[in-house]
Amino acid sequence: MNLGLQKRLRSFLQVLAYYIVPAALLVLSLANANSRLFAFFGNAALVLVVINLYIRPLALILPNSYFNFFLTLRREFGVAAVWFFLFHAGGFIYSYGLLGSKSFLDYTSFLFWGSLAAVGMIILGLTSNDYATRKLKQNWKKVQMVAYPTLFLALFHAGLASGQLRNFFVWGGIYLGLKFLQWKKVSFKFSQPN
Repeated sequence: MNLGLQKRLRSFLQVLAYYIVPAALLVLSLANANSRLFAFFGNAALVLVVINLYIRPLALILPNSYFNFFLTLRREFGVAAVWFFLFHAGGFIYSYGLLGSKSFLDYTSFLFWGSLAAVGMIILGLTSNDYATRKLKQNWKKVQMVAYPTLFLALFHAGLASGQLRNFFVWGGIYLGLKFLQWKKVSFKFSQPN
């Protein structure tokens, strides 16, 4: 992928993540507020978090220019994930009057695990900007490590909510496998087309 195309695509994705996604989610939420829509927002947030965290190990295990380019877009994926999460959580809390629900304190409830994932998503959202990077300096990367437990909490929350807990084990297991290969510095190099 040539450099000019990469810059244009990155600029478009920045505008998309920071402005278009939240505006579109707001319009959709106001026009058609229902549980299926808010569940879709949650699934979209989870997919974006999975993509965001899978990119790094994949780029090291299967080095190529496409994965390397996607590495530069991790903030945009993260910001979009935070917006989808906010509208997912806010939509369900508002629609079902969950604000004072005791289910958030019941560890057998998917709401408990979702609220733990929410803490991580909020921290990630608040620190995914240039200001936080400048203020936190070398601690910024340490704060961003909250993404790892957030991934597993969100996967567990989604598995419990959908009644398909095997997805937690499959996607969590794949991620742990990729991180193990990254840690072992396993790399498969393929020739790339020009």
